[in-house]
Amino acid sequence: MSFSVSSCAFAGLGGVEKILRSVEGVEIVRRRRFLRVFEEIHFEFRFRGAACIVWEPWADSSEYVVAQTADTEPVDLAPVEAAFRARKWWSALWPASSSTSSTA
Repeated sequence: MSFSVSSCAFAGLGGVEKILRSVEGVEIVRRRRFLRVFEEIHFEFRFRGAACIVWEPWADSSEYVVAQTADTEPVDLAPVEAAFRARKWWSALWPASSSTSSTA
């Protein structure tokens, strides 16, 4: 299973990492090193025991692809996809739980 999302919506890899960390069952194994801009795979992570990646085709496209690696048992990535679909760059930086509203 895989899905793709716009790379423009998440304020860079920091936003992607925050979204991944917000999903129960995700363990980040490796993040692309700083300044390795031509490396396509940005993250390797495990979700419910399955090896997965976040990669950017050609290392410079307008989308990130989140997918399982070929050597793992299939797992439903719907919770990971839902986290990406629900959050944009501003909420990745400022989660809803930290916002305050005035009722006065």
